[in-house]
Amino acid sequence: RQTDRQTDVSFILPCYNISAYVERCIASIEAVCGIEYEILCINDCSTDGTAEVIEALCRKNHRIRLIQNAANKGVSATRNVGIREARGEYIWFVDGDDMIVPRAAEILFAAAKKERADCVWGDYVYVSDEQASVVDTSEIGFVGSTEYKVVENRNMSFREQYSPKNRNVENDNFGMMVMWQGLIRRDFLLENQVFLQEELFMGEDVIFHYDLLYHLERFVKFDLIVYNYRVRESSAMKQGMTEARAIRLYGNSLAMLKLLNSYIECGKYNDNNDYTRLWWLEANALHCRESLVLCLARVRDKKWVKERFAELKREGYYPYPFRKKALQTKEGFIKRYLTYLLPIKPFFWIMRFIYTRVK
Repeated sequence: RQTDRQTDVSFILPCYNISAYVERCIASIEAVCGIEYEILCINDCSTDGTAEVIEALCRKNHRIRLIQNAANKGVSATRNVGIREARGEYIWFVDGDDMIVPRAAEILFAAAKKERADCVWGDYVYVSDEQASVVDTSEIGFVGSTEYKVVENRNMSFREQYSPKNRNVENDNFGMMVMWQGLIRRDFLLENQVFLQEELFMGEDVIFHYDLLYHLERFVKFDLIVYNYRVRESSAMKQGMTEARAIRLYGNSLAMLKLLNSYIECGKYNDNNDYTRLWWLEANALHCRESLVLCLARVRDKKWVKERFAELKREGYYPYPFRKKALQTKEGFIKRYLTYLLPIKPFFWIMRFIYTRVK
C-alpha cells in the first residue's frame, strides 16, 4: 500500500484482552493536535470484548481503524500487520494499555520533519495501575527538555542512546531497547525490510532494534518523557514462572540466541561502530544462554531436560562464562548465587531440585 502523505503519524496498537485499558490509551492519543493522525488497532483474537470497545470508539472517531487478525498471531506478527497497513509517514508503536504524553507526538513529528530524521526517540516512565487510573491524560506534564540531539554518521554512543536520564528505574546501567519510544519513518522500514521476528514473543524489541540500527543513518534523540508505560500486576511479565511457560520461554530464548549469534558472526556489528556495539550483542547472547538453563531448571521431566542439555552442549551454548550481572539483581541471596553458578552443572541440579521439589 502507498503511504498516504496526508496522514502524518500512524499509532499502531496491538490489542489482546485489554478491554479495561484500551479506551484510556486511545484517549491519550486523541489529545494530539497539530498533526494528522490515525489510530490503527489490530485485534489479535481477544476474548474479553476488546474488539467491541474499539468498534464503539471507531463510530465516534473516523481516525480509528480496527483490523481483526483471523487467528491469534502474537504481538510480533500483529505489529508487522500494523507496519504494512499504516497510512502515516511515521509510525509510533503503542501498547494498548499504556498512554502517550500530550503534545509529545507534535514535538517529535516537528523535529522529524525539520531534521529529515528516520527516527525520533524520547524517554518513558513506568506507572502502576493505581497511578494510571488517577492520571488525567490532558494534564500530564513534561519531564525533561524539549531540546534534542541530531545524530548522524553513527556518532552517538550506544550507551548514550539507550540510557534514559528521566526514567524511574533504579540501577539502570544501560537502558532498554523498546518499541514505543517514539516515531519511525514507515518507508524506512519498508525500504530496508525491517520487521519484527514473528517467532519471538519476548525480546522481539531487542532484535528489531539491531535490525533497525544497522540501517539507520540519521535520528533525533530527546531527553524528554513522551510515554507512560503501565506496569500491570495481571500482566504476563508479572506472573510466576509455571512449567508450561518455562518450556515456551526456552524455545523463545533459543530462537533469540540463534539470531543474536548470527549478528555476532556476520561481522556487521563491531566495536569500531559504537552505534551497535558488539559487546552489547554478546551481553544479550550471554543472558539468553543463562535464561535457557533457568528455564530447564523449572521442568520436572528429567529425560526432556537431559535431552535439551545435550543439545545445548552440542551447539556450544553450555557451559557459558559466568555472568556477573546475575549477582546484581534484587533476588534473594541463594537464588542470586545459584544463578551465577549455573555454568557449573552440579549447581544447576541443585537449583532444579529447589524449583521442582521444594515449595
